Amino acid sequence: VSTEFVAGALEDIWTYAFQRKLGIGPKDFANYDVLFLIPDMFLRRDLLIICDIILSRMGFKSIVLHQESLAGAYGTGKTTACVVDIGATKMSVSCVEDGLSIPSSRFTQTCGGNHVDASFFALLRKGGNMGKLPQKVCNFDRMHDRILIRRLKEVSCTLNILETPDGEEYPIQITQNSNVVKKHTAVVGEAASLAPYLFLNPKLLLPLGEFEVIDVVRTINALYTSENIKHLDLYDKTKAASAAQGESSAGSVPPSNNSEEKEILSLPQLIAKSIANIPKPDPDRQRKFYGNLVLCGGVAKMTGFTDLLHLILEEETGGAVAIHSGGKFHGDVDESAWIGGTVICRMEAHEDLKIMRKAYSEHGVHVLLDRNCFAWKDSTRR
Repeated sequence: VSTEFVAGALEDIWTYAFQRKLGIGPKDFANYDVLFLIPDMFLRRDLLIICDIILSRMGFKSIVLHQESLAGAYGTGKTTACVVDIGATKMSVSCVEDGLSIPSSRFTQTCGGNHVDASFFALLRKGGNMGKLPQKVCNFDRMHDRILIRRLKEVSCTLNILETPDGEEYPIQITQNSNVVKKHTAVVGEAASLAPYLFLNPKLLLPLGEFEVIDVVRTINALYTSENIKHLDLYDKTKAASAAQGESSAGSVPPSNNSEEKEILSLPQLIAKSIANIPKPDPDRQRKFYGNLVLCGGVAKMTGFTDLLHLILEEETGGAVAIHSGGKFHGDVDESAWIGGTVICRMEAHEDLKIMRKAYSEHGVHVLLDRNCFAWKDSTRR
């Protein structure tokens, strides 16, 4: 797929969203400024494409680029924090200090909400104590079935073992052209608490390297049965895996002996690795970030997620840990970055970071280099 094709598709999608969702037509774009949140790790070429679409193709008045971690921290009222963002396809951790993202602390791993959906689906297919899906919802390749599984996950999955559904029934509606055509019932059991453990110990379910969603289903089908899954002590397994990694009391994660081998880190290990890689990581500085952990993303709303993450981090670090989720002013945990965006727009420095359409057309990338608040050279650290 060519760059021109992707740029054209993004322009069409954004134009549709502005018109249908915000009521702003193309003729009015020139009257509006755009705040664009970018990932902490990005390709510089992508930023040039974004600026070209927003300013040159769509004709907006100006654009300001800010990193997601900074917006997430501002959304909870903090300028110094370790920001943990759990999305659909990946989880990212980055430390923010005095309003700037620290390049050496940025790490991501391909494990997100979509992978939990896949593991939840595969475990339910196992039957027995895991649960049971209706025969009509048994094809994870169909987008409709994926949406049903995601909705079922949102209402049933939990990391509070005491609240694990024990054969509870949940209604499932199959729609066609916005009309309900079939109603089924899904039975949910231990799969509701086992599937989310991908975040806290991915090695428990996936002895793989960089994995895709389809690998989750394939691996669970090949390696696990209802009989051996039901005997797993999940929390003890998590602690044992952490000990096997040889983590220190400060929570740092040693590098792999094989530089070509892809590390599979749990979320607590990824947080520890990020904090351990800040400049001059003395104990006092590390404690500052452990005491200001910010969660972003809808997955963090799962029952018991914050409490169990807090418990694991406190045991591994031996110190005080404070986790903040949800916007300081209003909103939910999956809205923190957007709330932070509204805070950024009201800051005095916001005006100085605007890339005006006229200036961009005349000077191009030189304006982008001059008007940003992030490290341009270290953008693609993995």
